[in-house]
Amino acid sequence: MSSQAYRTRHPPTAKQTRRWLVVLAKQLQHESQTEFLIEKMQPNWLQSRQQKWFYRLIVGLISGLISGLIGGLIGGLDTIETVEAIKISMSREARREIMRSLRQSLIVGLIVGLIVGLIVGLKSDIETRTRPNQGIIQSAKNTLILTTIALVVGLIAQGFLAQFLGHFVKPSEVTSIVAGSLNVLVWASFQEGGGQACIQHFSLRFVLFRSGSLPWNYARFLDYCTERLFLQRVGGGYRFMHKSLQEHFANMGESGMGFDVSAQPNGSRESG
Repeated sequence: MSSQAYRTRHPPTAKQTRRWLVVLAKQLQHESQTEFLIEKMQPNWLQSRQQKWFYRLIVGLISGLISGLIGGLIGGLDTIETVEAIKISMSREARREIMRSLRQSLIVGLIVGLIVGLIVGLKSDIETRTRPNQGIIQSAKNTLILTTIALVVGLIAQGFLAQFLGHFVKPSEVTSIVAGSLNVLVWASFQEGGGQACIQHFSLRFVLFRSGSLPWNYARFLDYCTERLFLQRVGGGYRFMHKSLQEHFANMGESGMGFDVSAQPNGSRESG
């Protein structure tokens, strides 16, 4: 029987379909839910300690790479200063340096806090979802828009900010405060705009895909199950055709069907 969801691609086997539906049904039962939204997936889908550590590792690596990229774009032309020795003391000069750092951090926090507060105030959830994974897709778009705006505005405003700060702090401190403010501003815009949610969602999906708990293109598979009348689509979400069908698949895992998510995946790697 042909499939509109997979068309020219090979659809999942009966074993794969059964396994992935069991995982979905068990998770819905665990959360006492009947409707499933891809973007609402949480790390509690991860079953083993190894999966949880792998998830944290991927989130940390991607976040670190993006943070480093932002910092490199903004401060990549700063003067190179070597650190030839480290001296730990609480001399008068050391105390002055600590107070100088605290003052800089306070100024950066005030500047960034004001702008990020405005971003947070504009955030809202999508009331009506019409497409699968619409929340994450929209978050990715918002992240790109807000981060780009923050970067452009920050680069344009750095001259005015430097001139303004020159009336309150030493000229030698202005450069570090401006660079720090821009760095934190762009990173905060990335996170609050939905970037962190996208990183976490991608990392979670990747770990679950690698463990064989779900296919890479989850929306396509769920549409395939809708064609086979296992599921029905409700806007951007999915639910089993009957509550008893959900309970049936959820109970299959307990009889040795294979809720062991340590097996290697057999699904095709596609985006979606």
